[in-house]
Amino acid sequence: MTDYSEAQLEAQGRLRERATFRDDCWLFPTPRGCDYGQLSFRSRRWRAHRLAWFAWFGEPSGGYRVSQDCGHSACVNPAHLRCERATSRVQSGREPVAWTTENLRALLGSGDVVFTPTCWVWRGKLSTSGRHPQARVAGHRVEAYRAVWELYRGPIPRGQVVNRDCGRRNCVNPLHMSLSSFAETNRRGNSPSAINARKRLCPEGHPYPPYEPGETRVCAICHPDAPQERTPKTHCLNGHPRTPENLYAVKLGGSLACLVCRKEREKARWQDPEFKARQRELARARRQTPEGRAKAREHERRKRARRKARNAQ
Repeated sequence: MTDYSEAQLEAQGRLRERATFRDDCWLFPTPRGCDYGQLSFRSRRWRAHRLAWFAWFGEPSGGYRVSQDCGHSACVNPAHLRCERATSRVQSGREPVAWTTENLRALLGSGDVVFTPTCWVWRGKLSTSGRHPQARVAGHRVEAYRAVWELYRGPIPRGQVVNRDCGRRNCVNPLHMSLSSFAETNRRGNSPSAINARKRLCPEGHPYPPYEPGETRVCAICHPDAPQERTPKTHCLNGHPRTPENLYAVKLGGSLACLVCRKEREKARWQDPEFKARQRELARARRQTPEGRAKAREHERRKRARRKARNAQ
């Protein structure tokens, strides 16, 4: 019998609770507009099939992706999963094709691109933020400009992003694209960090040292005693240690925050009588609806299942 860790056993229980067993597949509920199931597990956002691989086989290595042999993107049955090195979904080992608009329309679908004398303007679907064009390629939703780059230029190296040099986010003309690192792309923008990175002189006119990621932009002449390298933070503002177990992502791919501070804030909120009364009123109103009663029954069922799983251990 395989010895699973506590986190793996908890993940297995979470997946079994929410999965629908149909034929040989374990189908996990998918959010609207997404092909894969998603859930939060231990302060981290997971794709359901990737969490299933972790639950039964361990954490996938970097640069590897988990896919389903059965063809159902919502399936989390560990017997149907395969972990392999991530490759381009557009290229699949092929060489770049000829530069023709017919190839582009065959890839992205006719009617989604308007060919102007300069830019190829995307008129199809956009991302949820409304900023980036998206296309459906080989059953997967990908950024349209990345698909065009891989079609005409070849695979995108790991750690590189595609820039639109013309400045139009909905342009998919491969002649207007270039590759660079994420840090270089950020420095090309107009954010405060990008503006400061492009500065060459301090307010007094002294030259700054060459910019290096991770360093503090401090003039060595005006402030000779100031440290020129950024000191890593070891504790949060309230004195809690910034260890991996005590950090969580504020949003997917975002900054890290202290988990102890978050728990203390939640505890302080629930100690407020007005907040507790307001939450009770909202919960009572939700339970009066058919959806609320069904959700309450499902919540109780999950609590009993978790209690039973803990007692079985």
